[in-house]
Amino acid sequence: MSRRFLTVLFLVFNLGMYALAEPATPSAGHPQPAAPSAGHPSAGRPQPATPSAGRPLPAAPQPATPVNKFHEGLIKVMRSTSYSDRIQLLTPIVESSFDTTTVARVALGRNWRKMEDQHKATITDLMGEVIVTSYASRFPTYTQQYFEILGQKSIKSNRVIVRTQLHTDSELVDLDYQLVDLDGQWKIFDVVANGVSDLSLKRATYSATFESSGVTGVIEEIRQTIKDNQDKASVH
Repeated sequence: MSRRFLTVLFLVFNLGMYALAEPATPSAGHPQPAAPSAGHPSAGRPQPATPSAGRPLPAAPQPATPVNKFHEGLIKVMRSTSYSDRIQLLTPIVESSFDTTTVARVALGRNWRKMEDQHKATITDLMGEVIVTSYASRFPTYTQQYFEILGQKSIKSNRVIVRTQLHTDSELVDLDYQLVDLDGQWKIFDVVANGVSDLSLKRATYSATFESSGVTGVIEEIRQTIKDNQDKASVH
């Protein structure tokens, strides 16, 4: 065996031993985090998984989402025999699905700018109560009613109409919901039933009241509407 052959064999053996002794090198662009030391608080704890590249982001909320949520709440209201239970059911749904600030602002029209912040806040809160008590008293019984989403269309860059129908034993009611996009969350601000806008009715009523009795007259009228809804519910 020649000396040259022995030299080559010796080098190959040593290179192989060196490779076995070296830790694996991370691939380019994927640095590995250092393991925590024995005294580190996270030592021994499982580390959170790193999101994989290309994983799809959660889908943005759709305009029909709050409408469906409201409809589901209304069906529960119809099935409930207690007015107080209906109020409890609807209150959180209206708070999350409706933009009562826009309802109040549009209902008061140009008079909104004349009002103090305290009065604006009071009317905004009362608008939520009007919506809750109105629907809680409007659907006292369940007779297999159901809602159907028909479609939607944009009316502005941040506003859409969601077209729906309420099916009852005796009639079909067209319900068009107008919604506004508030920081990525769609909120209802008007319901148009068979072509009649609830918000337009409020605006006509409250504008006339404001002209004759000012903001205190508007607040009193809204509170009377809430009481009337409660009285109507007690009859059923």
